[in-house]
Amino acid sequence: HMSFDRDETGENKITDTSSRNNHGKASGVRWTAQGKNEGAYEFTADGDQIVISNNASVNPKRLTMSAWIKTSHRDDKWRRIFDKSYSQGYALCVAGDYRNNQWRGQVSLEIGPGRHYSLSRSMVADGQWHHVVATCDGTKQIIFIDGRPEGRPLQWRSPGEIGTTDFNLVIGCNRSNVGEDDLGTSFRGHIDEPMMWNRALSVQEVEFLYTSQGGMLDKQTTQLKDDNQKE
Repeated sequence: HMSFDRDETGENKITDTSSRNNHGKASGVRWTAQGKNEGAYEFTADGDQIVISNNASVNPKRLTMSAWIKTSHRDDKWRRIFDKSYSQGYALCVAGDYRNNQWRGQVSLEIGPGRHYSLSRSMVADGQWHHVVATCDGTKQIIFIDGRPEGRPLQWRSPGEIGTTDFNLVIGCNRSNVGEDDLGTSFRGHIDEPMMWNRALSVQEVEFLYTSQGGMLDKQTTQLKDDNQKE
């Protein structure tokens, strides 16, 4: 958990407030006091990033990723929020284009090994703060936007585990897409309160996380749809 509540760009580390000591190293990012909850970091150019060195705790077999983001940028590039190799480990990003599909401004979750791919229904590139959460328990993966499960959960054909990689965990930049044209491409906008767990949070826990950080739930039901999308 990195709160981003103070400017640490001139220091040796961006502080991880959890017990894991997964402190980050910032490059290019700019701190602002106008975050979702106190401060945030702004990513404005390719190469802007916060890097957490690879270790066992950032290679979980199950996981939840969470962050507040604010962006109005949408283009054909895949703008990473969390990156640790979409084809071998995991990646959460604002989507771009793929072949003839234009998913610009939606949220994507990709988990390897292989291609376990989910896409949000909502657009988040609207210049407003959005709470983005992704979970994977080894049998299904779910994207949440502003406290609500989005679209359909991706049901894996057979239970498995998220892959282990040697890549560092990077916030806000693609550093693992070796050999493809968006290597080094960064998120555009603000990121606040990035968090990660080594388990999949429940729907109720995601709701609590969202409201505890200042989000307001609407009156929609939290019931997940039964029609699961296959990988």
